[in-house]
Amino acid sequence: GETDSEHFFSLFHNILHTEYESATLENMKSALLKAIKTISDMQNDIGKGDYSLLNTVITDGEQLIATRYTTANAEKQESLYYTFGEHILPQIGNGLMQPVESGKVGAVLIASEPINEKNEEWIEVPRNHIVIVNKDLEITVEPIKI
Repeated sequence: GETDSEHFFSLFHNILHTEYESATLENMKSALLKAIKTISDMQNDIGKGDYSLLNTVITDGEQLIATRYTTANAEKQESLYYTFGEHILPQIGNGLMQPVESGKVGAVLIASEPINEKNEEWIEVPRNHIVIVNKDLEITVEPIKI
C-alpha cells in the first residue's frame, strides 16, 4: 500500500501478530496503542513539527476499537462520534437507533460526524481517547496514555 492509512494498518497488524499470540480485544487495544506511540515517537525523532491525526476503527467482526488521537493543538483535530441502541431503524435510515428499552444494546455506530439529525443521540469521543466495544456491545471510553 501507498497511503498513510495502509502503512499505519500494516504497522498495527505487524505489532499484533508478532507481539501477541491471539487477537483478543485487549491485545488489539495494546497493539493499536503501540502503533500510535511508534508514530508519535517517529515524529518527535524527526522533529519537523508536523502533527498526526489518527482516527481509527479496527474490528474483527465481533468487537472493535476506535481512536480519536492527535498530536496537534486543539484547533487541528478530527472528530469522532458514537451512538448505540437496541437496533438500527432501517425503515427510517440515516443511522437512527431504537432507544434501549430492554436493557440490551444491539447496535453501535461510529462515525466521524453524526450521520442524522438526532445529534443528541451521538456522543462525541473526547480528544485522545479510545472507544472499546466488546462482543456483548458494552462500550468503554478511555483516555489514550502513551
